[in-house]
Amino acid sequence: MAQEYIVNPCVGFNNVQLNEKREDVRKKLVQFNEFKKNKFSQNTSDDFGDFHVYYDENDTIEAIEFFEGNVYLNNEIIFPSSQIKLYNYLRKNDECTTLQDDSIFSEALCISAYAPGDEVESLLIFRTGYY
Repeated sequence: MAQEYIVNPCVGFNNVQLNEKREDVRKKLVQFNEFKKNKFSQNTSDDFGDFHVYYDENDTIEAIEFFEGNVYLNNEIIFPSSQIKLYNYLRKNDECTTLQDDSIFSEALCISAYAPGDEVESLLIFRTGYY
């Protein structure tokens, strides 16, 4: 059965808060693998299976990217989802939501998604000012 994650826009999900310290997240979620996203990354990230947590240079959460599980926003599943369904849902809640090529972006909701085809492959929630 898929894990369930309830997103609070620009705040976090479940009991994990954006801007929270790495050590506190690790105490809550326990099992993780630390990795460097790419050679340009200024800090390491944590892989918790269904999602990755990205930290700034102060070890504070700046974004969380979901790859698995059921992600909810306002009692609606927004991931997994089709590209057009997610775009339309976010657009109802933020008229400035954009769909360009393989990306969906809502600055007001602090949500973006990678959807290179019909289906969303990953969903990113981020803190205000991340982009």
